[in-house]
Amino acid sequence: MGRWFKSKRERREARTTASIEAFNTQIKTIKKPTLHETVSFKHSGQTGDIIYSIPAMLGLANGRKIDLYIKLDVKIELPNLPYGSKMLSQKAFDLLLPLLKLQYYFNKIEVYTDQNFDFDLDLFRSMPINANFGCLQRHWFHIFNTHYDLSKIWITNVSNEPRLSRSIIVSRSHRYRNNTINYGFLSLYEEVKFIGTDEEYLDFKKIVSHASHLKINDFLEMASFINSCKLFIGNQSFPFALAEAMKSTRILEICPETPHVIPHGAYGYDFYFQVHFEELVERLMN
Repeated sequence: MGRWFKSKRERREARTTASIEAFNTQIKTIKKPTLHETVSFKHSGQTGDIIYSIPAMLGLANGRKIDLYIKLDVKIELPNLPYGSKMLSQKAFDLLLPLLKLQYYFNKIEVYTDQNFDFDLDLFRSMPINANFGCLQRHWFHIFNTHYDLSKIWITNVSNEPRLSRSIIVSRSHRYRNNTINYGFLSLYEEVKFIGTDEEYLDFKKIVSHASHLKINDFLEMASFINSCKLFIGNQSFPFALAEAMKSTRILEICPETPHVIPHGAYGYDFYFQVHFEELVERLMN
């Protein structure tokens, strides 16, 4: 006589199977453009999501120019967002635009106002997997069946600031923290700078009192600072996305609950444990 009940695991697996089958039907309808001189994309994600989706755009464009339409003011309920309860505000768009305009592969970047587009990058948010794990960049690969070598640089044309060449630059958002980690040992290093909001900086300064705050006018300037330092340390927030895209010498603080950022290629390191963090900094600063 068969079992009349299903375990929680079996019910969960059945829901996952049904969701994947439904999504599989949806992605079959995606048509890849063949005649366009440019390939167009819609995106309403946060700034880091936009940077991490560029490899998929490059793979799908396959050498053609890219038109990017960014939808603003999509509401989201997540704690500690830098621009309130919106995925991307006009302010964030204005900060990001100077950096994106310098990238050779973009034909135009505009606020989305119902323009026609080829690919909806927001599909990643309805993918029936646990997006809190894995690799953000690869989520778009899986949806659109494309690929890009993630060990390559994809943000270029960023200037260098020689005055920062011996500096450690840190960015640590309140979101995505590993709460077992203490940055206090960075007090042993002379040139420590911080990139982030005033609130984040004041929080960091309690731990590393001599750290100075690098103010930015836009994200192009932020990228320039990160590109110029000897070592960048960040958690899974936007500044690390820039460091990853430029392949700066970088160390990632992994969030144990949401480990969905993975460094690829040269000069990329990550850690879960304090002892490894301190060893990495000492090695890379010598």
